[in-house]
Amino acid sequence: DLTELIIEGELEVDGGSGSVSFSVHPGQRGDLWYGIRLEGDGAIGMDGLRMSGAGFAIHGDVSPLGRVHVADSRFSGLVNGLHLTLFGDALVDGSEFQGITGPAVRAGGLGTMRLRHTMIELNGQEGVWLSNANLEAISTTIRSNGQLDADDPRSGIFAEGGAGQRLELWDSEVEANRRHGIEADDWLGQIEMHRTSISSNRADGVRVNGAERTVFEDVELLRNLGRGADLAATTVEMWTTTATDNVAGGARIGEGARAAVDMSHFSGNTLLLTGTSTALVRNSDFSGTGVALHSNDAAPDIVANRFHNNTIAIRVDGAAVPGDIRTNTFTQNATAIDNRSGRTLSAPGNFWGTPDSTLIAGLMSGAVDYSGYLADEPVTTVVADEKQAPNASVLYGNWPNPFNGQTLIGFSLPSPAPIQLSIYDVAGQLIWRHATGVALMAGHHEIAWRGTDARGMPTASGVYIYELRSRMQRVGIGRMMLLR
Repeated sequence: DLTELIIEGELEVDGGSGSVSFSVHPGQRGDLWYGIRLEGDGAIGMDGLRMSGAGFAIHGDVSPLGRVHVADSRFSGLVNGLHLTLFGDALVDGSEFQGITGPAVRAGGLGTMRLRHTMIELNGQEGVWLSNANLEAISTTIRSNGQLDADDPRSGIFAEGGAGQRLELWDSEVEANRRHGIEADDWLGQIEMHRTSISSNRADGVRVNGAERTVFEDVELLRNLGRGADLAATTVEMWTTTATDNVAGGARIGEGARAAVDMSHFSGNTLLLTGTSTALVRNSDFSGTGVALHSNDAAPDIVANRFHNNTIAIRVDGAAVPGDIRTNTFTQNATAIDNRSGRTLSAPGNFWGTPDSTLIAGLMSGAVDYSGYLADEPVTTVVADEKQAPNASVLYGNWPNPFNGQTLIGFSLPSPAPIQLSIYDVAGQLIWRHATGVALMAGHHEIAWRGTDARGMPTASGVYIYELRSRMQRVGIGRMMLLR
């Protein structure tokens, strides 16, 4: 006859290997009980609990003096999961939320919902719903949620409000949800994703409009049925991120956004900049797609990227045009630049895959000034300062390591000198060589290797050796691992 368990003091559950269960009696499987309600400064600690057959797992307010700590527990067959208003923090560690009709985890208030090593899958509505609260998810999987109503699909994570708050994912997966992976059109705080995979969602992988800041670091945007990311009115930082096989494109960075895309990889996917007045696309790799980088009424700087095997490497439309197109490498593209803006684009100091000016002209559509082109692939990034030049040549190593799309090999020179960077496989076979042919200035330099051989073809996963020489003398060697 129990209908609700109200906690005003403290409840501790020690289920060990799952020997404690909160549910209805086996003879009353058709019934529901209300669940656990937290009041006042109540505190709940659960370890090894199994809970089912309730309207809520836990609902109520978590005060600054209260506590919710759930570990190694399983919640299933509920109408709603955790439904908490946080004025303190709640921690869920090593637990599962499965087969819940409504949102599995819903958090409001000003506190933080902390998820650790937790599985949230196959729930009817949102996996996680944030109303202003912070989220910190580490090693957490949010999969196949939003299944209840085909006419009203829901997202893996839905976030609203959040001014001054943070939504963070680390080493996590957001995949196969019935709508977006992360839906944050109404989120005003910060969003950070680190070493996280966002894949196979039925709409966009990440959707943001109006957030204070959106950070991608080592993020995989894979096989989403919409775009990998659709971003507007936010400051975007995209580092070492891969966008591959998303049906509607890799990423759109739209009106009101400020963006930096660096050391990222777009394979079979377009990066679309539309109405973006401040943007930098640098040290990134674009391959195997129709239009690799589309600037539509935007003014990005496009610096030190590699465009390989695309139908069109860069397309430009609209009144605003890129401000700087330089030190990029274009190989095996049907068209390098398709300029539809009606203005002449300035694109000096690029390598077009050939030193033959007649062949370069054939790679252009529209008015493009490509004079001052390079005869060899450029050093992709240089930060040089003779006043801070080292006393000797130094090879620093590569970053990131391991890597997927691209790695940067850093070194310093004490004085202007020619260099030669060679990359070998573990059998000692030469895979790729960069020889500038001219002396580099004194200071700090970086050369990008994008995991390709001398013909521009992708190399296999594995360990590779790199050797730097200056004035024919070895500066140093290093090891790096490529992971496809």
